[in-house]
Amino acid sequence: MGDIIIPIFVYSLIFGAVGYILFIVFSTSHKGAWDDESRIKGQMRMRKWKVKDAVNVIEDFLLGKHPELKHWPIPLNLPGVQAITHNRDAKVWKAVTLHRPTLGSKLLLTIEMPQRSDGSLAEFTEALVVREGETFDVRTTGSQFPHYLTEDVRHFLENWSEVEAFHFLGERITFMLDTEYGDLDIIEKLENYVERARMIIRLLPREAWV
Repeated sequence: MGDIIIPIFVYSLIFGAVGYILFIVFSTSHKGAWDDESRIKGQMRMRKWKVKDAVNVIEDFLLGKHPELKHWPIPLNLPGVQAITHNRDAKVWKAVTLHRPTLGSKLLLTIEMPQRSDGSLAEFTEALVVREGETFDVRTTGSQFPHYLTEDVRHFLENWSEVEAFHFLGERITFMLDTEYGDLDIIEKLENYVERARMIIRLLPREAWV
């Protein structure tokens, strides 16, 4: 009987030690991820960015009140995480991350066109420009090619190879990029994306504002 109890006792010690080690490892890992997320959120708020952990519908967050979408780079009515709003210095933009196993992680960045000095506002008819290798597939609701997709604008889209799709509607342009959820460099990348995205404003034709 004693011979049986000793091995059981030894195995119990071994399994207990292994379990404790695994608990410590996983606890430390989760705590580290939580600390990173909190730190990133704090840095975003220091930049006066408004941050939400999640939103119910990505397109509603990015576009606000909008007509029925005929074209959108992702399926409609999907929730998003790490939703950010910037509304200062006449530079209005929003960003949100789509994180789903079936679709991967995508960053959607929407910039709003500024109002011109004469009071006119940008008014894009809806169009979705999807990158397909070295070419683009342009999807519109009308039969005419969008007049705002001039040669300069198309050249801009072609040269920004990181963007997988561009969506135009009303006074907003949305850029979809591949991302990694939990990326520790997301702030620096997002600042660069916004700066580059806004370069398209000066390339758009005057007729885009009405």
